[in-house]
Amino acid sequence: MRKNGMDFEFKDASTFWLPMQSKNDKGELESNGFVRVQIDIVPKDYSEANNVGSAREEPNANPFLPPPIGRLSFSLNPCKMYE
Repeated sequence: MRKNGMDFEFKDASTFWLPMQSKNDKGELESNGFVRVQIDIVPKDYSEANNVGSAREEPNANPFLPPPIGRLSFSLNPCKMYE
């Protein structure tokens, strides 16, 4: 799949692309890109047995979210900000 000059290859059929739009200053809809969406409907017993966390909280699964890299950490110590 090709979106906005980027190639995306997914090996599953359980996802779809959702176009994101907003209104510009003239009130006209304009495209802001696409978001890949997957919706899984599972029985309550399965969801209770396979808990997932909120964002990066434990358990960090489905999907696993790695810690962000390349971000500044804000501190009053200016040397720590660039670690």
